Amino acid sequence: MRFLPLALLAACSSVSTNYDYDMSYDFSKLKTYRWADIPAKSDADPLVVQRVGSAVESGLKAKGYAQAEGAPDFLVATYVGRRTRIQVTDWGYGYGPRGHWYGGGGVDVYEYEEGSLIIDIVDAKTRQLAWRGTAIGIVDPSATPEEKTERINDAVARIFEDFPPTPRR
Repeated sequence: MRFLPLALLAACSSVSTNYDYDMSYDFSKLKTYRWADIPAKSDADPLVVQRVGSAVESGLKAKGYAQAEGAPDFLVATYVGRRTRIQVTDWGYGYGPRGHWYGGGGVDVYEYEEGSLIIDIVDAKTRQLAWRGTAIGIVDPSATPEEKTERINDAVARIFEDFPPTPRR
């Protein structure tokens, strides 16, 4: 089990999730999986990598999938990342009676870390992407290990709510 070099989703306070998939893919044939081989070089926090891997394995097991002993039906790849974001809020100008300007409203600048997690489901035979789930949220640098684990588990569970996709008619 290896993960692409980025950083972590370690402690997202609120997480937004999304997914996309190949609408022509037959997900009903999927029963077994194994981890995709991804280059070993990684800047990711090994503890976060371990937590994500455990959460993904638990999520797949809860959905009825098993790790393949032989050739798998699908491969699983996960990618974790983190980037610094800046939010600027300009409060505009302040106006007094009769439209006279009396001073600036001010500007607030907030710097924070945004974490992302991507889970890919890839057809083992064709190596084509069949499904991708994502989660993005704000990383809490003061989170305890237990809180980080809980947030990662929650993010993975929310991603897997839409896997396998239900065909819409």
